[in-house]
Amino acid sequence: MGDISLKEPWLLDRNTMSNYEDAYNIVMHKSGPLDAYFMHYHDYYEISFYLGREPGVYLIDQKEYRVLRGDIIVCDLFQPHMLKCKNNVGHERFNIGLDPRILLSYSSRNANLLEIFEQKSENYPVLHLDIWQFQKYMNVINDFQTIDMKYGKELRDRALIYQILAYLYEDGYEENNRTSISAKHVKLLSKLIHYIETHLDTPIPLETLSEVTNYSVAHICRVFKEETNDTLVHYMLEKRLQKAKYLLMGTMPIAEIAEATGFNSYSYFFRAFKKAYGMGPEKWRHGIGIKN
Repeated sequence: MGDISLKEPWLLDRNTMSNYEDAYNIVMHKSGPLDAYFMHYHDYYEISFYLGREPGVYLIDQKEYRVLRGDIIVCDLFQPHMLKCKNNVGHERFNIGLDPRILLSYSSRNANLLEIFEQKSENYPVLHLDIWQFQKYMNVINDFQTIDMKYGKELRDRALIYQILAYLYEDGYEENNRTSISAKHVKLLSKLIHYIETHLDTPIPLETLSEVTNYSVAHICRVFKEETNDTLVHYMLEKRLQKAKYLLMGTMPIAEIAEATGFNSYSYFFRAFKKAYGMGPEKWRHGIGIKN
């Protein structure tokens, strides 16, 4: 299966999101091997409801957290993490991925939902609940899985996500531990991430991002580095390579994939891919990548 102790965490982006246009994804992990049995991070927020029959161990920012059924794990943007096992059996989880736009749009004057992911909170990154406290979340999770809707599914999903966020905000609320989170910075990050995501097929100069956000290049680079511990240039390269891996699972010619992911030349694409994944794109396509 591969080595789970990769030196650098890998970016897993929204190519895997089932509802990217709606800026969220919902996944039930209950059988088969893990999708990510290595350290990884997302450019979106993640909430994981641990439903496993066996105790689990999450590794988050190089610190281990023991989790039991009924625990809720939350991960901030760009925060490296992994579940330390190789199979979902006995370690079932219900995961929700949330684009920053969801939290910003759902927040109110008296409820800043970004605080759910505040790393200085005593309830971060694991909220421990007893069986009675957790039951209300299970009711919502069951609704996700059992209420079948043809035309109102999107509205149903958004309503249930809103309900879960309300529960989390209430259960994790500790007045004395609240800190002021810069919604302004999150809005800037959200705009940058969304623009990059939707323009991966073309070169994206930093000057273009400056014009899109109406901030100087120096400012957007500084804020991005402060909030993500990554540079904008490196993040854009990772996004292009992630999209390339996604396209390599299909039949598109590799030269066209290089062009579709905004690389100026095939040779640059090949060098960048091999440096990131230890092999060229053609070899990766033939099944010798991390999925084996």
